[in-house]
Amino acid sequence: MEWLNSIRDLADIIARLTDYSRGNKAVRAQLVRELKINLKAFEVQRRRANTDYDLLLNQLSNKVIRKQFDSGYSFSRVKNGTIQAYHIHDLRNRKYIGRDCRWMFEHIDLKIVELHLMRESLGSLNHIQGVNMALQFSNLYHRIRVLADFIC
Repeated sequence: MEWLNSIRDLADIIARLTDYSRGNKAVRAQLVRELKINLKAFEVQRRRANTDYDLLLNQLSNKVIRKQFDSGYSFSRVKNGTIQAYHIHDLRNRKYIGRDCRWMFEHIDLKIVELHLMRESLGSLNHIQGVNMALQFSNLYHRIRVLADFIC
């Protein structure tokens, strides 16, 4: 649960996402809104005494991302270019340097889908043996955070 303590300063990034989405077209605004909702879900879990991974997964959303992939949306409309070193605030996220919006959205979606599949086939995420759920959700959080920092 240590990784939850690293969730700080979300109010600032959420405010910047709000400002960014105001002047953009509807699809961009929907994608940014979904990122904000997901960041808020992590923020709420940080305040809990014990992390409930099933509840957190229920609060996470990837519907807009999936819909836009199905429709062939060009994710470069959200933010053109690639993630640079100055977008990275935690050294372990250097692996995302050079990635673009499409890659980030795709891997956020894939991780959420993977976690749903794990719960469907193995039961409650809170009781799965041999899988480090904290690491799974930490990786997802950091992908979302890096994408949010890149967009803003």
